[in-house]
Amino acid sequence: MGRGLSAQEFIAYAREQMAGIESLLERHRRTGPSCGCGRPLPCPVEETLRNRQEHFSTGIALAERTVQLPVVVPVPVNVGSHSRPRTARFRWCAWLIRRAT
Repeated sequence: MGRGLSAQEFIAYAREQMAGIESLLERHRRTGPSCGCGRPLPCPVEETLRNRQEHFSTGIALAERTVQLPVVVPVPVNVGSHSRPRTARFRWCAWLIRRAT
């Protein structure tokens, strides 16, 4: 098993694949009621090529837009004695809902 591709390697690979797919799709142009390859529509080969094209274009978009985000550490929250318990807030909301209906 080989190593994984870096983002730049994947983008280069995907662009090569997209170019190959484009050349194959040239042979599958619609000509009336059938595909350019002679199969009836919908051509399964064309559908497969379009799916692969979408797969690689999505992968390129994700790889080009991926950025390294900083690690965020949660900050402890001090709840003061002046705050009401959570259940009191929920009772108040329930009372508002009952009153509105």
